[in-house]
Amino acid sequence: MKISGNILASISAAVTLAALPMASSAQAASSYLVRDSIPNGRIFLPREFQKPTLFAANELTLFIEKISGAKLETAWGAPAKNEGGIFLKLRPEKEWKGKEDPQAFTIEQTEQSSPRVIITGNTNLAVLYGAYVYLESLGVRFLAPGKYGTNLPRTPDIRVVPGKVQVTPAFPLRVCSLSSTAGNHFGGNDVAESVRDYQLYLLRNRAALSRWAMKNFDFGTDPLVGGHYIKPMTNLTREAVRTGLMERSPERFALITDPDTYQKRREYEWAQVCFTNEENFKAAVENAFKYCERYENEPSELDQLRTIPLGLSDCEGICECENCEKIAGRDARWRDRLVWNFWNRVAKAVNEKYPGRGVVVSSPYLALHYPPEDIKAEKNLICGSAWVYAWNKGAGPDQYPFASGYYDELLKISGKGVGRTFYCYTNFPWSPTPLFILDVIPQVRKLNMFSFEIECMTRAPYIWPLITSAARCLWEGKKTPREYLREYCNDYFGPENGRNVYDFYVEMTENAKRMEQINFGSAADTAYMLPPQTIAKYRAAFRKGTAGSSGLFLIRMNEFTDAVEGMFLAAGMYRAFAAAYNSRDEKSIRDFREKAEAVKRHWNRKQLVKTCSSDRTLVQLADFFLATDFSKLQPSRKRKLAGKSADSFEVKREVFSGARIPEKCENYFVLPEIWKIRLDVPGGKEPRNFPAPDPADLSGFNDISTWNMVSGQGVHSQIGGYLYYRLEFTAPNFPAGKKIFLRIGAVDDSGEFFLNGKKIGGSCDPRNWNVSFEMDVTDALKRGEKNILTARIYDSGGGEGIWCPQALYTK
Repeated sequence: MKISGNILASISAAVTLAALPMASSAQAASSYLVRDSIPNGRIFLPREFQKPTLFAANELTLFIEKISGAKLETAWGAPAKNEGGIFLKLRPEKEWKGKEDPQAFTIEQTEQSSPRVIITGNTNLAVLYGAYVYLESLGVRFLAPGKYGTNLPRTPDIRVVPGKVQVTPAFPLRVCSLSSTAGNHFGGNDVAESVRDYQLYLLRNRAALSRWAMKNFDFGTDPLVGGHYIKPMTNLTREAVRTGLMERSPERFALITDPDTYQKRREYEWAQVCFTNEENFKAAVENAFKYCERYENEPSELDQLRTIPLGLSDCEGICECENCEKIAGRDARWRDRLVWNFWNRVAKAVNEKYPGRGVVVSSPYLALHYPPEDIKAEKNLICGSAWVYAWNKGAGPDQYPFASGYYDELLKISGKGVGRTFYCYTNFPWSPTPLFILDVIPQVRKLNMFSFEIECMTRAPYIWPLITSAARCLWEGKKTPREYLREYCNDYFGPENGRNVYDFYVEMTENAKRMEQINFGSAADTAYMLPPQTIAKYRAAFRKGTAGSSGLFLIRMNEFTDAVEGMFLAAGMYRAFAAAYNSRDEKSIRDFREKAEAVKRHWNRKQLVKTCSSDRTLVQLADFFLATDFSKLQPSRKRKLAGKSADSFEVKREVFSGARIPEKCENYFVLPEIWKIRLDVPGGKEPRNFPAPDPADLSGFNDISTWNMVSGQGVHSQIGGYLYYRLEFTAPNFPAGKKIFLRIGAVDDSGEFFLNGKKIGGSCDPRNWNVSFEMDVTDALKRGEKNILTARIYDSGGGEGIWCPQALYTK
């Protein structure tokens, strides 16, 4: 937020004087908007206005009455001579359009003949935002949704302090939403009332409403339309598939090599579209024009931010048909070349008819990356970058908190001259969220992205400090994100409790930095972020702080500590599960079950469904783990490989997953399917002598099929973190003079491999969870002898482990 004039001093003085006794009883009554709880004026609306301005008047009336006891009436006509009050005004478009942000406004306070506060916005929405900034100057703080989420000063007097401020948001677009459905987050409450409260919380923090949070609002909503729209834009909708479009026009669907190893046109859930089919191109252009026509017929004050969505579907599968291959080529960048070419064609057609109208696409995304060197992106393309993997510890300090590969791609997209937006996520309900979503804001600003959106995957008392601090930082931009968080903690929990809560977030984030990466969170992630020493430290600090609190601070600390205690218990539960999985003894299994039941008791006793998401709850998480029958944990391969021999084509296809099977593969040798595995117990130690553990010291290692995910072999919940693998095998006596390669069919998410204690390589990009890779083992392999192959795998969500066959061969 850019500020000019002497308003900072004015606002500061207004807050201070409103909270203190009057310095002199001789001061003129005209200096006060409210004196002794009696209003000295009304709220005046402009001659022409829209809903946001009327809503601004209502909000000002509501909160000024709560602060001072004085109710300022809304005036529908012109003021009387020398009448004071709050004046809401709109600037003519010709004065600012094309030169200033439509959300910019000024606040001017005068006391010459009467006390006046004049809020002048470039748009109706700007007037509303100005009203909230004025209320904040009086000491109001919109800190969290809910009955106890707002700080309200109490004073019978509101003084007018002369001065003028000009305000422009630091980020043109600041968006926040909750994922999934309202019922999934507010199921333990009155859903309609809770949604409304959440909407107001976002609006008051000047964050645009998105997804279902837009319901029943026609202002303050996200004007930028993005997302997985490639199918609707090409008319390849679910309904079209159900009514026979696939049978009538199969050439419009993507031809892909599916997991069963043959090429096939695939429909909605399995692939994108055919990017060279002219019917698809024409449909995309026609639907884009419909968006533009609608925008012309339905004017918006934020028209310059309204866009056309063309992002990829949430699935793999880029078309491999003959025409697409001609455009794509056969090099490593073929997917990017094909998709960016299609996006360019549509964007060019839009720009020719509707100059400057943006088309939103998605990259990096899944297997898609930045445009190849031979592709020049159209200037009206806007690249939306979703930050799915929030961190990898291989990134340098200048890249933090981005993963290194992701950061490099953002820089390369930046060099293409396209507009860029940023989309990030909090963790799911069974993990706390570290400070990465705050720490990333300076990086996004440095990359000149114009939109920042947070999708809240959870609702909980420990998420609001992050969301509110992010919203304030994106709006004002005057301080670092962590400084806003520190202020929040002080305002919301009180000084002493605030220091403890702030330090808790910092320590949890430092713990998270030791993890390989984070992807939406998991029970394992919770255990890594909250090791026993962190839990002991802050469990004691929070209990002490709560005991010394009263009033609102006590209520808020109780809600916060109850929710965080659930995370503490979940972390302990996962550690106990990992120990039980490794040992398989009755004592460890009993300990795990007791800890899982403790999680459920805490959730129910504290009624956390009232303050936390009502789906993916800690009770559900505990039940998932409790469903594991440790007596039935047996290695089992995936169904499609059932009964297949090691030399079958199906197994070879998996060895070369995500790659073309070579026509000739010399001295091809498939490794044994059954390895040994040991789960890491977060906060514990690696296996002794890893990466080459002594065969006589394999305590905690159990048999596992590497032709399937770990969770597909008897575990009824998602595991994660570090997984240690070991295989002892006798290698063929490969001929001399040949290079020997080991190919791993797939690793979910990432990992490194060691042969006879020597590191031979690995896969570091979790986006390649279903792609094979090869490593040169010529110097490490003992030909014709016993070898020990070990792996340290890291999983951050979803499936896990080495899950496709592996093979040695020569070149």
